[in-house]
Amino acid sequence: MTLETPVALIIFRRPEHTRRVFERIAVARPRTLLIIGDGPRGDDPEEVARVAETRAITQRVDWPCNLMTNFAEDNLGLKRRIMSGLQWVFDNVEEAIILEDDCVAEPTFFFYCRELLERYREDHRIATVSGENHQNGLRRTPYSYFFSKYFQCSGWATWRRVWDEFDLGMKTWPEFHDAGAMRSIAETPVEQKYWTKIFQSVYDGEVNGWGAAWQYYCWQTNALTINPEVNLITNIGYGGDATHTKSVNENLANLPTQPLTDLRHPPFFVPHKEADRMTYQRIHGKRPFFKKWTRSVMKRLPVLKRRFEPKPRIESAAA
Repeated sequence: MTLETPVALIIFRRPEHTRRVFERIAVARPRTLLIIGDGPRGDDPEEVARVAETRAITQRVDWPCNLMTNFAEDNLGLKRRIMSGLQWVFDNVEEAIILEDDCVAEPTFFFYCRELLERYREDHRIATVSGENHQNGLRRTPYSYFFSKYFQCSGWATWRRVWDEFDLGMKTWPEFHDAGAMRSIAETPVEQKYWTKIFQSVYDGEVNGWGAAWQYYCWQTNALTINPEVNLITNIGYGGDATHTKSVNENLANLPTQPLTDLRHPPFFVPHKEADRMTYQRIHGKRPFFKKWTRSVMKRLPVLKRRFEPKPRIESAAA
């Protein structure tokens, strides 16, 4: 079966990761495949070779496909490369499924995105279709997906209509902040403070990322993200060779996936607050102190036990 929806793949210098992601794309057989690649950092022969090897993997298309590439000669960095690459994508297509080189999709992810991109194409209440689910196995509804206030970008899809409105510079942020609009979005003062600090850092140019700016766009336009009832994406990119995610986050890395077929659409259109609370806690929230303390103690129990267990009594030989 051929996937009519265009797929965009963002790559850099990780051939092993890219190979796994590309194998899943090949199963879907998209009729249009757009490859965005950053250039090597400097003239290091090893990095130049890894960039070339990674790009070569994406050329192994053995199905009818319009393969398009946008490879940078020099290194633009994560933010500039993704933004310029997505601009190129939406200059060429009206909608796209977007994967990075460490986001392995469950095969039904592509057709889930295809159906929802078609269903909500003209519905401006929706900004993003995401393949992520961070509900720790909980089924939130009897339907195939729910609506969320949180943008999640490890495997996602959107339309040109959204891209054309997106403002990476967040020019309305000062007015949004001064109007107290965050209070109507964040459920707690802690969450409000968390996002205010992030948005201000992005606005001031202190953060080399783009995801927070997209989250701000969703909130300032009151647009939602669709999340599946089961997880459709596993992120294999946490580790030493990642750009930002060098440490493994047990709530985000290598999550299991399940297929999602025969979509059942919800009959109402509201964000799921309980699901959003869990998403915030697992992705953005800090682990409660007691939980961290307990985990620390449990790890040290063998040492503590040896330290405080009574020493064996040594009987005198003369006794």
